Amino acid sequence: MSRFVFIGFIIGFASSGLFSDSQLTAKEIDYNRDVRRILSDKCFTCHGPDAEQRQAGLRLDQQAGAFEKLESGATAIVPGKPKASELISRITTDDEFTRMPPPDAEKQLSAADIQ
Repeated sequence: MSRFVFIGFIIGFASSGLFSDSQLTAKEIDYNRDVRRILSDKCFTCHGPDAEQRQAGLRLDQQAGAFEKLESGATAIVPGKPKASELISRITTDDEFTRMPPPDAEKQLSAADIQ
């Protein structure tokens, strides 16, 4: 997984206006410190290297997997287009049936993780 691609995605996301001015600015975001640790801790169990555990055809531990079409036909991450990215939609929705991680998952994203 290229950290530069995710950095570009996060920079595009941070500058998209979805967050208030009190959140991290694009210049303050570090992929390894701010993004990879969240993916590794909260997402890789279901969307990581273990093909038998992987859900929805989404693999977030590799760049190619993060940008491929999902089983649903959506794309998890569309670089520079957070509103077109299913991952963003899923982590920010209030709909408990589509929210990720699902409500019964052991590890949940905090508000800070989402931001």
